[in-house]
Amino acid sequence: MAKVTVQFYTTLRDLTNEKQTEVVGDTVASVVEKLVKKYGSEFHETLFDKETGRIKPFYNILVNGVRINLREGLNTEVKDGDVIAIFPPVGGG
Repeated sequence: MAKVTVQFYTTLRDLTNEKQTEVVGDTVASVVEKLVKKYGSEFHETLFDKETGRIKPFYNILVNGVRINLREGLNTEVKDGDVIAIFPPVGGG
């Protein structure tokens, strides 16, 4: 198991009341599962589509600056010291 840092941005930072946290896991999926346990149902409902059970498509998750959809998706393995960043959708104009 690897100890990783998870960084939250915008609305997720407001929801968790944290800029970042440390989590132990071996894949992005296991890290996200631990985040759901830590932050509860509101975090789960914010991040996951209730009909498909998948992470909402407009969320970007990066491991060390590389989007997980360019790697192995949620099955992307993590190592000690990796940084996972979760970006919610941002609007503006």
